Amino acid sequence: MKVERLAETDLLQAAREDGVRDLREVELAVLEVDGKTSFFLRQQEAH
Repeated sequence: MKVERLAETDLLQAAREDGVRDLREVELAVLEVDGKTSFFLRQQEAH
């Protein structure tokens, strides 16, 4: 497995472009082979 170095500002920009307002909402971020980032959000608990 190869580790990618990604600047925090680039990650934050990708998150904003994907509609993520707060990185605490993100459970997993994946850097895809095409260079895009996929974000998987935490499940919200029903109250």
